Amino acid sequence: MTHLPMTAARLLAAYPGTFDVNHETGEQSWSPELRTIFGLPEDMAADYEVLFKHVHPEDRRRVIAAIVRSLRSEGPGRFAIEHRIIRPDGTVRWVYATSHTQFHGEGLERRPICAIGMVSDITRQKEAELAEPAAYA
Repeated sequence: MTHLPMTAARLLAAYPGTFDVNHETGEQSWSPELRTIFGLPEDMAADYEVLFKHVHPEDRRRVIAAIVRSLRSEGPGRFAIEHRIIRPDGTVRWVYATSHTQFHGEGLERRPICAIGMVSDITRQKEAELAEPAAYA
């Protein structure tokens, strides 16, 4: 694993991370920026188990529901959600995740084949948003 200097790691975290999922094979790919947001090493396999392990327990049900809805054949194939993650070092971060699923077939034959998405670290914005009501109290 390559260790980045702290300034380089911070710079990477400022950019959205991307992912793609092949629903036919189950294979997932996470960009280096996404791994940085989650605090994960580059050589760690990317899959739903890793994702759900790091989603905050209070947000996990909502995240799973959003993903499941985006995969339904009758649905729009998209989701956008804000939620918390817990990095391996215990740090809690807020992220904004969005995904678009591509389908093959029509009607009852319609099935998800792949999805692409983006995850942004919105911790600073979310902390400011959550602190704002306290400033007026």
